[in-house]
Amino acid sequence: FLLNFLLLLLWTLIDPMQWVRIPVNEGGTASKWNTYGTCQLGGGAASIALAVLIVLVDFGALLLTCYQSYQARGLSDDYAESKYIGIAVVSWVQLVMVGVPVLFLVDDNPTASYFLQSSLLFATCMSMLLLIFLPKMRITETSLRESILTFRKLKQSLTKRTQSSTAGYSSNSSTKSRTQPSATAYTSNSSTTNRVQAGLESIDNLRASDQADGGYS
Repeated sequence: FLLNFLLLLLWTLIDPMQWVRIPVNEGGTASKWNTYGTCQLGGGAASIALAVLIVLVDFGALLLTCYQSYQARGLSDDYAESKYIGIAVVSWVQLVMVGVPVLFLVDDNPTASYFLQSSLLFATCMSMLLLIFLPKMRITETSLRESILTFRKLKQSLTKRTQSSTAGYSSNSSTKSRTQPSATAYTSNSSTTNRVQAGLESIDNLRASDQADGGYS
């Protein structure tokens, strides 16, 4: 981008393009009354040199992109766009093969030539941008959905664990509350049994003492 900007700036300052009127060919003859306006390269050698430099810079960047895409062919699509860049380059080649000859055919028709040039530029730029950013957006959306589903599953599992632990704590508490009265009843029964045994022992002692008194009399 920086090289293109500098070259275009130099081109504009040194030898800018010129606006000219070109007669339209009608039946093989040029009519001076029917003309159209267009920009043409300047007459100096600087325009030709700068135009060639711009073409070389863009073509070199394209070759470097293809080489780096080939080097990154083994990486995952999450971290590299080699596959999509290859598809974009193939689409560029198809556009050039189809569009450039048509440009020469409609050169004398300014409306068709302008529309074709604009369409070629739009298709060239959008093919690269869409093929790079749309897969990234799709991958990002898919990973976001997976993260949301994972979070929901984790939340559900934590909720179930919390409910089960709460239910277990409640059952243990109820069991303890149930066992405490039985322990109290067992304690009261034990004390009653001890009292009965003490009463029986006292009765036995009284009988023994009565028998002893009768024996002495």
